[in-house]
Amino acid sequence: MTERERSCWEQFCRTGLISDYLEYRGAVACGQRSSQEGTEDAAWNQGGGAFGQKPGGT
Repeated sequence: MTERERSCWEQFCRTGLISDYLEYRGAVACGQRSSQEGTEDAAWNQGGGAFGQKPGGT
């Protein structure tokens, strides 16, 4: 856990606010993105489909 993640988590624990939790999740996601730089996220790669299927056809 980075220092930013820890401070965001502590802030959330003190306040219990959703906005503070979302700030914490943003800090975690930012740290994960930098550690996984260069890898592709399957959730964002939606180019495929069923094998041999053409998109948007009739």
